[in-house]
Amino acid sequence: MSSKREEVSVFWALAQAQTTDMLCAAFSDMDRCTVMQHLKVLEEADLIIVSRAGRERWNYLNALPIKRIHGRWISEHAAHPVTILDRLKPGMPEVRAALRSGLRYAAEEIMARDKYQQKLTPAKVALELGISVRQLHVLFEHAELTFARTLASMRTSQARRLLVERPALPVTEVAYACGFDSLARFYRLFTGAYGMAPGEFRAAGSLH
Repeated sequence: MSSKREEVSVFWALAQAQTTDMLCAAFSDMDRCTVMQHLKVLEEADLIIVSRAGRERWNYLNALPIKRIHGRWISEHAAHPVTILDRLKPGMPEVRAALRSGLRYAAEEIMARDKYQQKLTPAKVALELGISVRQLHVLFEHAELTFARTLASMRTSQARRLLVERPALPVTEVAYACGFDSLARFYRLFTGAYGMAPGEFRAAGSLH
């Protein structure tokens, strides 16, 4: 496991709040003593908050100092979820949901910005957020649409606008300008979304 991936994995694990036993199980390549030493360093640095429930020790990220150095820990697009965490008390069940929601919001911002790129992939978005592709897809599990359908919706919406605002632009160029790499796929998705083919929609001449 690379150093970068270790940092991402540890951040993700602690961001979801874990007992010490959970962390030991997650990092099976380290013995319990090593895990405890790492946690002690983080606690002394005020980067985590520890609480006990019976015999269980729960470990939570302390969002405030992490927010101050977020440029080093995470990308600028993931700053939003850290801001949310800063407003919540450690240990609240809403923390995990807030983090997931914030990261999904950041992912959607990246997708909206880069939707014109035909080779925009989950891997590229995940890399910019500093998470794995699997974790990216998990973010969209509780959303209305999956990653792929969210991106397709953004692209068809932009195509819908261009068809009306740029009447001289051929349908093929509209499709490619909006990030589609297949004309057949563009027609299928557009027709499925708006109930008519792109040419028919343009002929109707309305965005409403």
